[in-house]
Amino acid sequence: MKGTSVRMRAERRVTMELKQPVNRKKTANFPPELQQARNYFKQKENLLSPPITRAAYSDRMAWILACMAHLAYDRFEDNRIARKLFIAKLQGGGFSLVKTFYSKETDTQAFLAKSTEGYAVLAFRGTEIAKRQDVKIDANALKVSVLEGRIHSGFRTAYDSVAQEIEKSVLRLKGIPLYITGHSLGAALATVATQRLEHNFGIREIIAACYTFGSPRVGDQHYDMEFKSPIYRVVNTTDIVTIIPLLAMGYIHIGDIRYLGRLEGEFRRGIPFLQRWYLFMLTMFKFFGPIVGDHAIGEYRRKLEAVAQKRNTGFGRHLDHE
Repeated sequence: MKGTSVRMRAERRVTMELKQPVNRKKTANFPPELQQARNYFKQKENLLSPPITRAAYSDRMAWILACMAHLAYDRFEDNRIARKLFIAKLQGGGFSLVKTFYSKETDTQAFLAKSTEGYAVLAFRGTEIAKRQDVKIDANALKVSVLEGRIHSGFRTAYDSVAQEIEKSVLRLKGIPLYITGHSLGAALATVATQRLEHNFGIREIIAACYTFGSPRVGDQHYDMEFKSPIYRVVNTTDIVTIIPLLAMGYIHIGDIRYLGRLEGEFRRGIPFLQRWYLFMLTMFKFFGPIVGDHAIGEYRRKLEAVAQKRNTGFGRHLDHE
């Protein structure tokens, strides 16, 4: 009973604070957990106003969407406190939560949020290694035929479990640009969602772009040809997930690649040949070791923030892939 009472008091405290308008000068008086949540975007106002009227790749939008893909890992479906702290993080970046999506059958999670800048974000949660269902979905690499081509059956099943609710919610956005994102398994689901939503007459015109981080291959070349919306596929250094399922199984990557190098603030529009060879050799000899960290969404966030800060202050270097 004592534990329940303490939890209820904590919930009331967080709820009361969330009802107050955000005043950054007074955040020192917030409960520590709420103050930390409010600072999720670290008050980087210069990066929180990305261009939304063009479909071209944006450094600021890439960073924002990496933050949103990271937020998708929050356990917002677990309890009220977790959900309220999740909402507080969104508010710190100028977002309001529209709806969360969850399928118990496939353990697929996603959320839809609107920005005060005039766009919306649909973000999918990625792989959680401790969860058997996620590993099962990732491992189910059999391709299934759809009208548009052949795609990974695990990814298709996972998206199907939340598709109806997502489409209903997106239709209510009333024409504002929609960005779709995710990391790892979430990146694959974001890709599937983009293709499926493009075929919904009431939605296809509002899809601005899809940004994926550490995405595995999703489908075959016929499936790739069905995409009209821009897809920007961000790959960090030696992220091993980006080379599975293997090309020999008939899978290919979808979208325009952006490669994050080892140097702070460095990115390319393609993966250097030696890097591709290194990834191939790692796969052949099954050596995962230190490269596991290259797949972490936190690493994507950190590097994309460095790129965005440097390129938006005139001191970054843009390395085009020749």
